[in-house]
Amino acid sequence: MDAYSWNFTLFLKVFRNSMPTHSNRGQSLSASKRSWILIVLCGVTSAILCAAPLRLPLRKYSVSYVGTVYGLLLALYFVLCRGASSLKALSLIVASSAAYVIAFSGAMLLPTLLPTLPWGLDFFDSGEPTAMLFIAGGVLGGAVLVPAVVLLSKTRLQTWTSTIAKVIGGILLSGFLGALAFVLSRSLGKLVWTLIPIEPLPTNDSYVMAAIFMAWQPTMAVFFAWATTSKVQQVDAPTIADSSTVIPDESPPALPSRGTFLIASIVLIAICLARLTPLWIHATGRELAIAKKDRTRPAVDGLPDLNPNQKEDVLILKEIAGYEPRQTADEVHYGSHEKGGQHPGSHYYAATYFKSGDADRTPTGPAPKIYVSVEQYPTAEWAQYLAEYPQNIALLFDNPKQHAVVTKLNAKMRTNQLEQPAGVHWFSVYYMWPSGPYVVWVQGYTLDENVEFLRPYLTKYPSSIK
Repeated sequence: MDAYSWNFTLFLKVFRNSMPTHSNRGQSLSASKRSWILIVLCGVTSAILCAAPLRLPLRKYSVSYVGTVYGLLLALYFVLCRGASSLKALSLIVASSAAYVIAFSGAMLLPTLLPTLPWGLDFFDSGEPTAMLFIAGGVLGGAVLVPAVVLLSKTRLQTWTSTIAKVIGGILLSGFLGALAFVLSRSLGKLVWTLIPIEPLPTNDSYVMAAIFMAWQPTMAVFFAWATTSKVQQVDAPTIADSSTVIPDESPPALPSRGTFLIASIVLIAICLARLTPLWIHATGRELAIAKKDRTRPAVDGLPDLNPNQKEDVLILKEIAGYEPRQTADEVHYGSHEKGGQHPGSHYYAATYFKSGDADRTPTGPAPKIYVSVEQYPTAEWAQYLAEYPQNIALLFDNPKQHAVVTKLNAKMRTNQLEQPAGVHWFSVYYMWPSGPYVVWVQGYTLDENVEFLRPYLTKYPSSIK
């Protein structure tokens, strides 16, 4: 075969390989779609695990939890969809963990290092964080993570100009997403909190952090997938000079494969459901408990009048188990007909007991004491109800240790003792129980558990908890 025939045959081969067949084109598009779906799943999974963090014994390493989780999910994507090596995957995890620590710590230190900003901007306004604080955190974190991801995934097909442009764009996007999440905290953050109810009541920053995780992590994950995608360059047939040029017959395998994509998707969705399902169950339990509280609330109309007693007849104003009463009070508490908070009026009696012979204060602060209150309601039904649902305790309803029923001195009573840390017995522990129209509350501010102090009050007011 002469040189002309060989070159023509070679041109036909190049042309045939450069025109994807229907099956190859479908496989390529399918692999591309699988890759995009997988990066979105990784980003959303990370956001869920960070918005609802796992209860791990991390202690001083807890600040690196968010970055480590996000890095693990990013590494999973790059291993499955880009064939990244284990060293690159580990580098992504380390970079992500460091990025969050720097973003978090830096955002906390910046107001100290830069107390004033130009153009009237500030990190805090009346003690509350502003969007500038989250822009700074986003830029600091992005300045660490974006270059690491883009540079670790750079190929020879990507020019340095485009790489640098993507790094700068990614850092700016990171800061913008921080501000956007702050602005949308009352809408997006509240929606995320509703779907991921990790606590019965949100704190001041709950909505902001929920919005940041759900807005920043999936969006930046998609950016990383785009920024590290290389366009396959077509082979230009006329540039083939001689017969020594080798044209491969097989294309590299499309990643991720259908089997890998299916398994990874199922695992990620299972992780999300495994984290969310207990939260939804707890939230449902809280809603049922609140509904029961509202359903069993006694009526506030048509109640008998209160017949106040002398505080000397209600309280035990003598020494009990080495503690003597020194401060007493009695007052009237008015009722309320406000929807959701209806309760009757009551008469309130209280006494504070100090150790006999001790002063009310010590050189280091208040002396040990025991506080007792007896509240009289119009009916025993209301006393029973308000002992179960006290107005001065924010009940969570899904914590079995909170306001739990225990048995002391052969009587049932409610207490927070089960919530106390190990080794703490009596300090700030309360016991309360209903007895007829009365609710008795005993709270100790001592280091020793003096159970015998309860006995006289249990004798005078036997517990009616069944």
